[in-house]
Amino acid sequence: MQSRPVPRSDVGTPSSRLRFSRRSSAALLFSTMVSGPLARPGWAYEGPAGQVAPPAPASSLSALRAAIRERLIAAGGQWSVSVGVPGVPEATIALNADRTVLAASLFKLVLLVEALRLQRAGELDLDERLAMTPRAVAILRPLPVTLRVGETMPAATAVERMITISSNTGAVLVGERIGWIRSQATVEQLGLRATTMTSPPMTTAADMQRLLRLIAGEPADPQLLHPDDAAVMRSLLSQQRINDRVPAELLQAGLIAHKTGDLTQLLHDAGLVTGPGGPIAVVLMATDFPSRQGAVAAMVDVYRLIYQAAVAGVFPAAVIPSSVLPVPPPALAAPLPTAQPTSQPSRPAATATPAPAPAAQPAIVAPNAACCDLLCP
Repeated sequence: MQSRPVPRSDVGTPSSRLRFSRRSSAALLFSTMVSGPLARPGWAYEGPAGQVAPPAPASSLSALRAAIRERLIAAGGQWSVSVGVPGVPEATIALNADRTVLAASLFKLVLLVEALRLQRAGELDLDERLAMTPRAVAILRPLPVTLRVGETMPAATAVERMITISSNTGAVLVGERIGWIRSQATVEQLGLRATTMTSPPMTTAADMQRLLRLIAGEPADPQLLHPDDAAVMRSLLSQQRINDRVPAELLQAGLIAHKTGDLTQLLHDAGLVTGPGGPIAVVLMATDFPSRQGAVAAMVDVYRLIYQAAVAGVFPAAVIPSSVLPVPPPALAAPLPTAQPTSQPSRPAATATPAPAPAAQPAIVAPNAACCDLLCP
């Protein structure tokens, strides 16, 4: 039988949603973290693998969209991209933005929203100690379990670690405390139409971009996401320690705050880039790529393209309250470098690195493939 060519498109085709019984074991929540990819069918970006130097800064949103698309075609694999400006719905770039994929650790952003909401409502004390239970152990297995049954961790520590080092132990403790079904209700109230917190969590780039806009300060129901809680979220995202897929120059200048997601053959990054006009929400999702190194390099280049376009005035100013509008640090003295072509070996073996002291805040460039993006605190 003659093979049918893979069609190319900028918008992925929706597929039937996976359904899970309410009686499904909670352990399924993390089962896909070590069993391989489960990306939904979509349109494949096909092209030669390898790093390429990105084109010159774009002069319009359409030119930026074309430049991003060209860079991702060169990287190979399947990609979803959603870029938006808080309060300016027409300033959007979408490439396969509605393709539903495994959320990986991006589901922890929803847990963060719900945890802070419950704290504000007086239903959760962040000084409370969360205990490891047999059920929590079952959810985490076969990933490393860093607490014995009965041992505890302060809720504040669990919340911080699940964001800054993407701790799955912290996330499970938080999720068990606040409730997975309650978190799903929060998803729906936030207007995240394709995101699920059931086993396994799923989402789209468009949904995560909407959530980032709300975190950036786009008006939301204060009973659901209070402005002060959004500020806490931005602070935690700015302390992210897994920084392999963002430009070092933007990171060092304080121009980016983000959250990662990792599985076998899956890489996500959802971040807020601060340009002259305020924050820009960026979500990059890659699956089925020929080289992890190549996918990481492509994400770095796309972030650079977006920041360069922001400096060039391509994006309109964000429409958010002035009290939360971030003040960009001084412009970088030197232009951002472009990636140089390099050979692309197969995905290297990675090892987990012990979490450094909070004050150090170093970049962790190679999360353990077997542990998702988990560091074992």
